[in-house]
Amino acid sequence: MNISIMTQEAINNEIFDVLTFKGNFIYFTNSNFYPKGTKFFRARVLDGSLIPNRNLKIESDFWNAPSEFIRQYGRLNKPNESLLYTTPINPSVTLKEVKVPYGSYYALIIYEAKDEIKVNVIGQEYNYESLGIYSEKARLVNDIINDFLREEFCRDVGVGTEYLYCVSEFIAKSFFDLPPRVVQDAWAYPSLKDKLNYNVCFRPQVARELLELKGALIGQKQSQNDDIIVKCIAHGFDESGNAQFHKLGSDIQKSVFPEII
Repeated sequence: MNISIMTQEAINNEIFDVLTFKGNFIYFTNSNFYPKGTKFFRARVLDGSLIPNRNLKIESDFWNAPSEFIRQYGRLNKPNESLLYTTPINPSVTLKEVKVPYGSYYALIIYEAKDEIKVNVIGQEYNYESLGIYSEKARLVNDIINDFLREEFCRDVGVGTEYLYCVSEFIAKSFFDLPPRVVQDAWAYPSLKDKLNYNVCFRPQVARELLELKGALIGQKQSQNDDIIVKCIAHGFDESGNAQFHKLGSDIQKSVFPEII
C-alpha cells in the first residue's frame, strides 16, 4: 500500500482486515512484568561537549520531550503526543537505537522501577508447549500474525518517511492498549537493533508514578562498538531546579553509580 497518499481511516480499515477474522482479533497475548528495582535506560545526544549542556539543564530534560516538539509519528506516538521510550536492563540497546554519531557526547539517562511494571508484549517469542498450545494450525496462524507484528514494530523508518509509523501506532493503541495500572503499565516491543531485546514505552504520567530518576551518565561515542565511556555523571537538582553534575571519583558518583570503574 502507498500509505503516503491514503487517509488514516483507509489505513485503519486495511489493518483491521489483516489482523481480524470475522471482526475478532485472535492472538495469544503475552503479559509480562519487570520486577521492582529493574533499570530502564534512555539516551539523548547532547549539543557539543559543554557541561552543563543546553539539552540537559532541568529535570524535564531527563524525561519525555514536551508534546509541542513532537511533530512526527513515532513508533507508538502520534504527532503532538509525547511518550517515554526506554530500554530495560541493557543500556547498549538504547545507544544503538538512538544512533549516537561517532565523536558525539550523549546522556545515558537511568531510571529505576519503584514497583513491579506490567507490560503488554507485542511480537514476542513464544514457547507454545509452556502455554499448553499443541495445535499446529493454531501455532501457524499465530506465527503469521506475530511475524507481521514483529516486522511492523521493527520497521527501520528513515527521515521523511515517519508517516509509516502510523501503522504501528494504530496497532498499539487499538489492539494492545489494556486498562492502565490495572492490566498494563507500558508497551513492550522488539528492539529495531537487537531483536532479542525489547523496548518499553510509557505514557508520561505512568512513567512518573513507576520510575525513579537516578540520573545520567555523560559519555562520548569513541568507537564503532557500544562501550560506554563515561566523562561525568548527572544526579540531583539545585534549589533553582538546575541539574547537578559530578566528576568521576566523587563521593556522589561512588554512591549513586558505584558500577562505574
